[in-house]
Amino acid sequence: MATAETWCERSRELVADDGARWLLTVFAPARPRAALLWIPALGVAARSYRRFAEALAAQGVAVALHEWRGIASSSVRASRDCDWDYAPLLCDDLPRSRAALRDIAPQVPLLLGGHSLGGQFAALSAALDPSDVDGLVLIAAGLPHPPYFPQPMRAAMALAFVLLPAITRVLGFLPGRQLGFAGRESRGVIRGWVRSGRHGNYRMPGLPDDIELRLAALQLPYLQCTLHTTRSVRSRRCTRCSTSSAPPARTKSTGSIPCSWVPTPTILRGCSNPKR
Repeated sequence: MATAETWCERSRELVADDGARWLLTVFAPARPRAALLWIPALGVAARSYRRFAEALAAQGVAVALHEWRGIASSSVRASRDCDWDYAPLLCDDLPRSRAALRDIAPQVPLLLGGHSLGGQFAALSAALDPSDVDGLVLIAAGLPHPPYFPQPMRAAMALAFVLLPAITRVLGFLPGRQLGFAGRESRGVIRGWVRSGRHGNYRMPGLPDDIELRLAALQLPYLQCTLHTTRSVRSRRCTRCSTSSAPPARTKSTGSIPCSWVPTPTILRGCSNPKR
C-alpha cells in the first residue's frame, strides 16, 4: 500500500486588472508529481472541494482551488452596479491562478480541471492558452445545450433560458441561492451561460472569434467523468468542450490520460454534492 504524501495548505491573494481580489488555496505535497488547477461548479465556493484536494495532495498532486469571482473569498459581489461576463473570468482571473500554481509547482505536469461549468472553463482556458497545459480533468462538464439532454430536462433548460435572464434584468443579478441554482451571479455570467446553451457553442463577446476552432484543435489527454448523481445525456458530444477527438461519454471516459494519480470513485463521491 502506497504511503500518503505529506502536504501543506497555503493561500495566496491574487488581484485582477480591474482590482477584483480572491484567494487561491493550494494543497501542496513536499514533492508533487503533478499539479491540478481546479475550477468549482458555478456558485460553489472553493472550500467545498477541500476533501477532494486533500485526497489528491496525499497522492502527490498539488491542487489549487480557484475561487469564482463574486463568491466566498472574492472581494466583489454581483449587483446592478457590479457586473462581469465570461471574458474577465477566462482572460484575467484564470490566467493569474494558473501562473500562481505554476510558480508553486514549476516542474511537474500541469492539469486544468473543473466541475460542471468549471470543467467547461478548464477546457476554454486551455483553448485560449494551451502552452504549459498537459491535460484536462472534466467532471460533469456537459455544455447546457437542450438537444444534448433527454426530457424533461430539455424543457426545464429551455424555460431557464427565458426566466433567468429576465430575473437578472429586474434585480440586476441572479439570486441563485434563493432559486436553488448557482449562487449570486452577475448578469453577464448568466447571459453567457444562456447564450452557450441556446446556441451550443462559446461564440460570445469578449472571447476570440475563433474560440470554437481553438477548442476543436486541442490535442490533450483528458479524464472525463459523469458523477453518479448526474443525469445521463444522449448526445455523443455530451461534453463537447473536451478534445475534438473525445469518445462518447455516458458514464465515464478516461481518454488517454495516465491514471496513476486520478481521483478514485470514492474521492469523486466526496465532491458530488458540495456544500453551497
